Amino acid sequence: MEVHYRWHPWFGLKVTVNRSYMRQGAVAIYATLEQEDRHQLLEVPSWMFDLATCATMPLVDHPYVGIKHLQALKELLKSAAEGTAADVIETQHLDLSRKGDADEKKEKTPPLTTQPVSGLDNDAALGIPAPGSATASLASARANVARSSQRSPRRSSKGGGR
Repeated sequence: MEVHYRWHPWFGLKVTVNRSYMRQGAVAIYATLEQEDRHQLLEVPSWMFDLATCATMPLVDHPYVGIKHLQALKELLKSAAEGTAADVIETQHLDLSRKGDADEKKEKTPPLTTQPVSGLDNDAALGIPAPGSATASLASARANVARSSQRSPRRSSKGGGR
């Protein structure tokens, strides 16, 4: 068979067809090109071998694409991009401390708290700007911890708390 698609590197060359099959709704062909005792294998869409189809794509001095075709391409790309998010299967990260397989249902447990949190605390240091250096940031964090531990002493807990 001869490749008739003008912009393919094998344009005008005769190739040997090894097999054809359906790929994403279109026929694809595995073809072999024999040149200078070398064999190159390539998958080529079958329409590139069709002289009538390729004749509708002439070489012109000033190529152009109509707005209707650009809009169709835009819609195709948009629908392809929307489909990828739903079609992706993410890798599951396993918690190695648990026994069981990756799809084991985890039990819902209430969070453990060591002390009540008040929404009316006027001395809360949230929302203050961060210092400009790592040393100042560490000093500020230590001061906040010291202040909060003076206000509400921690209860001791039995067992291996966090």
